[in-house]
Amino acid sequence: MIRNRITRVGESVVEPYPGPQAGPQSQFLSADDVDIVIYGGAAGGGKTFGLLLDAVKHTKVKGFGAVIFRRTSKQIRNEGGLWDEALKLYAGHAEPKSTLLTWLFPNGTKISFAAARMLVALCRAVI
Repeated sequence: MIRNRITRVGESVVEPYPGPQAGPQSQFLSADDVDIVIYGGAAGGGKTFGLLLDAVKHTKVKGFGAVIFRRTSKQIRNEGGLWDEALKLYAGHAEPKSTLLTWLFPNGTKISFAAARMLVALCRAVI
């Protein structure tokens, strides 16, 4: 379960992460034995929050890193975007590095955000 308590070094216990919503978000987060999960739906269905929660499941693994992509950087930085959602969830658990669009957890784990166009450029360079 995601409700593990995470603390900052030398500080008291912070509130646990919230659990997933019942339904598709819960099913998505319980799909641990698969490599790919397709989770779609209308806006407001919990897909973004589900991705943020899924990344949290692995933050105790030293050296773990995750990158969550959005089509454009505006979708990350705009009010109500991915960064704002992450702030609600990760504040108190990790240190925000807003210029890098990265959250740094006490054990060195990183969760970063990037625009998908960067991924497309990388794929073209590799091919």
